[in-house]
Amino acid sequence: MKPREIAICLIAKDLGVNFKSFKTDFNQRFKLQKLMFLAFQTNQFKDLSCSFGLYIHGPYSPELTKIGYEISDSLKVLENNSLNDKGDRQVEALRKGLPQQVREIINKKNELGKKDKDILEAFTTLVMMCKNFSLVDNNVSNYKDYLISNFKNLKNINLSEKEISELFDQARNFLSLD
Repeated sequence: MKPREIAICLIAKDLGVNFKSFKTDFNQRFKLQKLMFLAFQTNQFKDLSCSFGLYIHGPYSPELTKIGYEISDSLKVLENNSLNDKGDRQVEALRKGLPQQVREIINKKNELGKKDKDILEAFTTLVMMCKNFSLVDNNVSNYKDYLISNFKNLKNINLSEKEISELFDQARNFLSLD
């Protein structure tokens, strides 16, 4: 594996992705996509970034999925490598910049519940939409109301309009941290 791919997987591992069950556990593939999408939005990890599109469960990168499968076939690579101190600090800075709900999901070692998946899917989708439609610095009250009122119709998630509104504000805040 190339150094970039190893670095991506080490970051994902630090963020709670379990590559031992990657092939058989949708939750691990889901976490890889969502957490690495968030990591790639920060200046610390932009140079490692993969290309993402908006799919049924939010941001998705076929390249990242391929990397995940490759690393799950060669787990010794993860055992024989680790992030350096700078990498550890960057992952910790990323964690601190994420909303509390997302940090709690990262810390879960067991299976993600429906609510956890809904939060990750909604948050990453809103981050992508805010970035792609330049909704970070602009006055967005009209966009926000429209987006929130239609978001539940676009996504099969069980979150209230208030929760979606809070995630929207957190997504804008997350993007403005860098």
